[in-house]
Amino acid sequence: MDGPEPDHSRRRSDSEESFISLYDTGVETIFKLLASDTLHPKDVSVLLAFMYFTNWKTGRCKCTVDAIGKKLGRSRSNLYQSIKRLKQAGLMATVKFEATGERVYLMSPYLLRVGGPKSRGYIKMLYDKAISDKPEANTLDVEDETLDLEP
Repeated sequence: MDGPEPDHSRRRSDSEESFISLYDTGVETIFKLLASDTLHPKDVSVLLAFMYFTNWKTGRCKCTVDAIGKKLGRSRSNLYQSIKRLKQAGLMATVKFEATGERVYLMSPYLLRVGGPKSRGYIKMLYDKAISDKPEANTLDVEDETLDLEP
């Protein structure tokens, strides 16, 4: 086998399957965004890193920009433009979970499938609210050290 061995440290030892699903229409959207130069290839690597850190049960992604940078070998300032383009393309948003008050990244539920039917409905509702015509819904009012979203 060529290349490095895959890291299976995140694999669960029990019988529970831990994976996220990509919708084919979501992948087609990414191809169209790349072809139109709306997204750059490096943006897709950032999207993949966010997917890697997404909790497959809840859809929450609580990683920091530094964690993404470390995973990709990119500087924090280099990542901000990619994150901005991913948000503008509607592939991810920053949301506040009403039940906990927690602010997290959320990948588009039209791109990824995570969790059970009930949680998918909740994720879709939060995501749709975040990308609605209220621009403030997709940004944080205060600096949050856990997320470290944008400068």
